[in-house]
Amino acid sequence: MLINLSNHPSAQWSEAQRTAAIAQFGAIHDLQFPSVPPEATTEEVIQIADDLALACRRLDTEYGPVSVMIAGEQCVMYHTVRYLKAAYFACYAATSERKVVQKSATEKSIEFSFVQFRAI
Repeated sequence: MLINLSNHPSAQWSEAQRTAAIAQFGAIHDLQFPSVPPEATTEEVIQIADDLALACRRLDTEYGPVSVMIAGEQCVMYHTVRYLKAAYFACYAATSERKVVQKSATEKSIEFSFVQFRAI
């Protein structure tokens, strides 16, 4: 199973990303990445990361082997991945191609197309 630890619920992923996740991991479980206050101290960030890693470990115990796709605030993400990798979890990032269409001198549109899950 893939734990989607991000602010992007899997129900809102592209069909290509959902299909790839199910083919590679079997199922998807969404786990909300928390909002991290910019004034949070390093100690608070480490506590948030520890709590997230613990939530992933509980899901691993409940559902069997899980992998984690993680996206979010960089400091929390770093510490969470560090904790998870120390516990032998496979961690992934979703990669995408960024397509920019310049509509006018002041307006552009940006579209992201899922490419793969890359191991961290």
